[in-house]
Amino acid sequence: MFNLTITFYEHSIETRWKFDIVNGKISIKVTNRRDTGTYQITPSGGKSEKIEVIIQAALSPPTLTPLCHRGERRVVCSTKGDSPQYSWSLDGVPIAANISTDGTTDDQILFLRGDTVGDLTCAVTNSVSRKDTSAPLVEPCAGLETFCDISKKVTCYGILGEPMYLQMSCSFACEITFYKEKKVLVRYRNSKMSFNPEMLFLSAYQRWNFREDSKTMIINSTDSSDSGVYRVEIHDENGKLLHSHTPSVIIEAPVSSVSIAFMCHRGEGKVICTSKGDSLQYSWSLDGVLINETTDDDHTIILREQEERNLTCTVTNHVSRGDVTQLSSPCLGLSFWCVWVAQIIILLTLNIATCCFYKRKSASAKHNESDSEPKDQHETDREEGDTEDL
Repeated sequence: MFNLTITFYEHSIETRWKFDIVNGKISIKVTNRRDTGTYQITPSGGKSEKIEVIIQAALSPPTLTPLCHRGERRVVCSTKGDSPQYSWSLDGVPIAANISTDGTTDDQILFLRGDTVGDLTCAVTNSVSRKDTSAPLVEPCAGLETFCDISKKVTCYGILGEPMYLQMSCSFACEITFYKEKKVLVRYRNSKMSFNPEMLFLSAYQRWNFREDSKTMIINSTDSSDSGVYRVEIHDENGKLLHSHTPSVIIEAPVSSVSIAFMCHRGEGKVICTSKGDSLQYSWSLDGVLINETTDDDHTIILREQEERNLTCTVTNHVSRGDVTQLSSPCLGLSFWCVWVAQIIILLTLNIATCCFYKRKSASAKHNESDSEPKDQHETDREEGDTEDL
C-alpha cells in the first residue's frame, strides 16, 4: 500500500486533465492553444525529461476553385486549420507545376496549361489531420475570359477589363435571384430574365448580360466596381428555396511591366523587382533554384555572391503571372577596393623610383662625358708659356 497525491496548480487544468496512475499516462480531455508549450517531467529520484507539445486545429476538407486566364488554367485550393501543407495529383499521378501562395491566406494556387484536363486532387495535411478533395477539369481554357461557378460559396477572381462568366448551376426548371449589396440585380423566372429597374441607370449594370441557356451571368468588360459580395438564391419552380450562397467577386489588374534593378552597397547587391498590377506576390530564383533571402518587403533581395548568375523575379496575383530574368552583376567589396588602391600606390611608387633612377643615371653619364673632353686652346697656350719660363 502507498499513498499518491496529485496536485493541479490551475483549476482549468484540473477539470480537463486526467492522470492514469496505473499506466502512468496524462490525458487532456479537451485541448486548447494554451496547452502548447514545453513540459518537464521529473520523476521522484529520476532524471528530468522535456516534452514539446503543439496543439493544432484540424484541417477542413479543401475546396477547389478552377479559373482560366489568358489560356492558362489556375486552381485555388483553400482549407481551414493550422499550418496546412499541400500536395496535388492529376488522375492519381503527383504533379509539381508552378505553385504560389496567397499572401493574405493559407490558400495555394496551382498553375497549369490551359489544355490540362482530368481529375485534379488537392490534399492538405498537418501534424494532426489529412483531407483531400477532387474536381474534374473537363473543358480546356481558351481566350481571356474568366469562368467561375457561383452556385456555391466561393471567391471568384476576374481580370480587369476582360469578360467574366459567373455560372449558376441549375439543370432543372428553377428560379434564380442574383443580389449585390442587398439589392436584386437580376431575376430569372419562368424562362425570362429581368433586371431591377432601379439598377439599370448605373453604367456598371449596362455591361452585364444573362445567358438563359446556361444560366450564366456575363460581365462583358470588368471594372473594379464589380468587386464585392453577391448572393445567389436558387428556388424550384414552386418557389421553394433550394440553395443560398454568398460568392465574392474580386477584380484585379493583371501583372505587367516586370523589371529588375541592381544596386551595390558595401560589397552586397541589392536587387529590386517592380511590376504593375493588383495584390502582387513576388518570388525569386537563381539559376532556377528558389531563394528566400528577401527583405521585409518581398520585392527586394540581397545578393552576397560575387559571381554572375541568372536571377529571375516572378510576380503573380490571382489572375496573372509574369517574370523577368537577368544576369546578376557581382558587387566589389571594400577589401577589393583596398587591394586595388594598394596596387595603384605600389605601381606609382615603382614608376617614380624608376624615373628617379634614370634621371640620376643620365646626370652621371653627362658629368663623365664633360670630364673626358679635351682642354680648350687657351688652357693649352697657358700651359706652354709656363713651360718656356722654366
